[in-house]
Amino acid sequence: KYMKTKCCKMCLDDYPQSEEMSSGCGCPCHKEKIKTYKIIYADPAWSYNDKMGNDSAFMSATSAYPTMALEDIKALKVNKIADKDCVLFIWCVSPLLPEALEVIKAWGFKYTTIGFVWSKKYKDGTAVSNMGRWTMGNVELCLLAKKGSPQRIVKNVKQLIEDLRV
Repeated sequence: KYMKTKCCKMCLDDYPQSEEMSSGCGCPCHKEKIKTYKIIYADPAWSYNDKMGNDSAFMSATSAYPTMALEDIKALKVNKIADKDCVLFIWCVSPLLPEALEVIKAWGFKYTTIGFVWSKKYKDGTAVSNMGRWTMGNVELCLLAKKGSPQRIVKNVKQLIEDLRV
């Protein structure tokens, strides 16, 4: 008895699988061991999903690049490539901080701290000031989350990054 099914959560395609088999089907995931990482750096394509839509006058994310729905970001199989002891660095914008915390949990990590705060600068050195909902935003946050017990390697990494917006 064979059926077409997604044999595991990493599969993007359907592969034939026996009802008796739990793995070992024709899926590429089972042909070779999936590489895992001790550090994962993520910059999801966040969507504000608001009234700005594609209006480039408001510098909406959807006018600059393709975005993803929150549920689609949460469904990414990041946990499958994370080592048992792993650090996740995930960028987010301030208004979407609660959503970023949801993603961290969905990916199997636990929020630890803010890893970095990027204070954006123009080429002339002045601070970028984007239209914000409450305050004019010029920083992005990079949250640090852990899975397992990763080890801190150095103690001189600064949290504040003042650099050009590219």
